[in-house]
Amino acid sequence: EQIVVAIPMEERAKSYNSAKTSFKSSRRRKISRTLSFNQTKKRAGSLLSPRRFSSKNSSLTPSPKRRRPSYSAQIQTVLDIESSDNTFDGDFDQLFVWVLKRPEFYRAFLVGYRRFEDATYLIKLFKTQYDQDKATSAKLHLLNYVNFLKIWIEYYFDFDFVQMDIITSLRPLLLEMSALYTTEIITIKLHIISYYKIPPVSSIFTSYTPDLVRSKKTKKKKNKALSRIKSMKIKSKKETPVNNGSITNLTNKYSPEVIAKHIMLMEQKFIRDLQPEVELLYKNWEVVPILAPSINSLVFNFNKISNWAASEILVKNSSPKERAAKIKYFVQLAEEFQNHNNFNGMMQIVTGLKMTEVDRLKLTWEHVNSNVRHSLDRMETLTSPEKNYENYREALLASPAPFLPAIMVILRDTTLIEDGNQDYTESKNINFQKLLLYSLQVNIIDNAKRESYNFEKHTHILQQLEQLPLPATGDELMDISHELEPPDWS
Repeated sequence: EQIVVAIPMEERAKSYNSAKTSFKSSRRRKISRTLSFNQTKKRAGSLLSPRRFSSKNSSLTPSPKRRRPSYSAQIQTVLDIESSDNTFDGDFDQLFVWVLKRPEFYRAFLVGYRRFEDATYLIKLFKTQYDQDKATSAKLHLLNYVNFLKIWIEYYFDFDFVQMDIITSLRPLLLEMSALYTTEIITIKLHIISYYKIPPVSSIFTSYTPDLVRSKKTKKKKNKALSRIKSMKIKSKKETPVNNGSITNLTNKYSPEVIAKHIMLMEQKFIRDLQPEVELLYKNWEVVPILAPSINSLVFNFNKISNWAASEILVKNSSPKERAAKIKYFVQLAEEFQNHNNFNGMMQIVTGLKMTEVDRLKLTWEHVNSNVRHSLDRMETLTSPEKNYENYREALLASPAPFLPAIMVILRDTTLIEDGNQDYTESKNINFQKLLLYSLQVNIIDNAKRESYNFEKHTHILQQLEQLPLPATGDELMDISHELEPPDWS
């Protein structure tokens, strides 16, 4: 017979209050950071956990308190999954049982399991496996089910739990688990409540129509949006008018620090709107571009800023000193990006300055200060693709938040992961290594979203940056470059 433990109301109230307090204080942190598994932290836990570490011997940042493994060590950890106790070879059901005993791999499994099965099937498998283990397994092992469910709901509620019938199917299981894990289950309920905006805890187990709740919410959002638009129209009369002149006025009027901060605000918005599980995995940005608006915006902005840097230097009828002054300006702009850990911005400026059309201007580079050239060489080395972008990866791991990763490197890595790894092994079992490699890229995006830049924003500057001209062709820039400094064919 099943024994149901009756918990007094006072204890339930205490556990509810404690869970609610801890939920509010740790809502911005990922629940996987709170898992206390000593063995997993020694192995791949530091690889896949959202907790950020810094390299102790890094010369780019001060000596941190804790050391994070290098990129080569992280990849080696992924490749070593077939060794010792981390051996896996089986189908989807066997993979779930195998992952359930290893909390450090929860995120990797949840990132890409939809390639093989849907959420409804995973819920059924979860309930079936829990019913089998609850009679024979210890309480500590059953806690893995609770932790798995916590991470699943917090990270992927929008993907898998939007439909109310899935939440309803979890009702008996949550009631049963709450007898043993009252605090943990209340935390799970609070995640569901915070999404659907349900006031009481008990209402999660009653029938209601979330569509009505969402309709009221959308009306409030529309009203707020309309009020913002009206206020913006009133304020726009008092603001300074937008300068619709040439793009050269942008560099003449504003310092590199101001321009860098507004570019970072633009790129930060693209990163925060990016959904890596939809846009990044399986090259969806290339196969189905309509599903990857944020990645397309990042790529377009990368090319636009790089072209802008080259176009500002390659101005017709300009003198070598004037072009050298522009080079200095953009080197200072790249330094601002580096100081704020914006590797994407630094890489796009270095790309623009190292274009063949700019790099060939020998007379211009002779007028560039040696300190400026050394600074550019240092940033070029940092963003160099040599040894699989080793310098960039080490700097990214050592950088504190907030930071912005280089989108081109992420797209390159995901392309290699998709093209170089099959979904199934030769024995027709799931290739879990591929999911692990994908989870590395998703984790980079998640870490970049965790903290944001708090710069003062000026609307007219953002408008001018958004209105930069489209990237010019290489032939057009080369013609201007040859006109400024004709090539020596002798």
